[in-house]
Amino acid sequence: MPEYSVEGIVLRRWDSGESDRRIAVLTSDRGKIYLTARGSRKSGARLSAYTEPGTYARFGVGARRNAYLTQAQTLQGFSKLRSDYSRLMCALSLFETVDAVCPEGQETPEVFSECLRGMAAIEACEPVAALCWVDLRLMAGTGHGPDFSRPSKFLSPEDGGAATSTSRDSFGVSKEVAIALSKLQHLVEPPSKLKGAADVAKAILQFWEVYAGKKLIARRSLINYLQGLP
Repeated sequence: MPEYSVEGIVLRRWDSGESDRRIAVLTSDRGKIYLTARGSRKSGARLSAYTEPGTYARFGVGARRNAYLTQAQTLQGFSKLRSDYSRLMCALSLFETVDAVCPEGQETPEVFSECLRGMAAIEACEPVAALCWVDLRLMAGTGHGPDFSRPSKFLSPEDGGAATSTSRDSFGVSKEVAIALSKLQHLVEPPSKLKGAADVAKAILQFWEVYAGKKLIARRSLINYLQGLP
């Protein structure tokens, strides 16, 4: 029997030991937690399917020395995120970012809500536009909240949005990108389309990598894919 249960979204998985997997799960009431899915790499393992990034389920947890998965029940499938490559890459970029900026064990209900909202938007709308839209909401939810309300040719994570060419970490963007960021920040619903979406996503990546303090590989792969790079 589980010692407790949580509603959560799998953000990341990795192999552990001979047949186990570890998963990072963003929960509704415990923040980000780490669980072991024992034997989930064995053929026919019951819990294997629940270790995939993007799984939204209620997890039963056995909490001894190391918390482990005892059971799981899917809450929503989000099947379209896996049936389309662009949607999958956008979803993986979202999970990677949430994992990178959310500390373990710190309750962040607004981030959990935005992650779910982002998954639904990426599944139902133009995926890159939806990702960029939820990115700005997540930045606000995690306390970073750059201000893009004043369109600027130069942006800076350190300066919190608009900058000048002399700012230490500033980078240039087109007028189109500056206007798109300004409009996105005020939308309560994801846009049906986003002009110059790849360039907007690339600008947002530079902010996220500063906030995360590391390179975000899934996001870089997404940008290369959108720009047609190998």
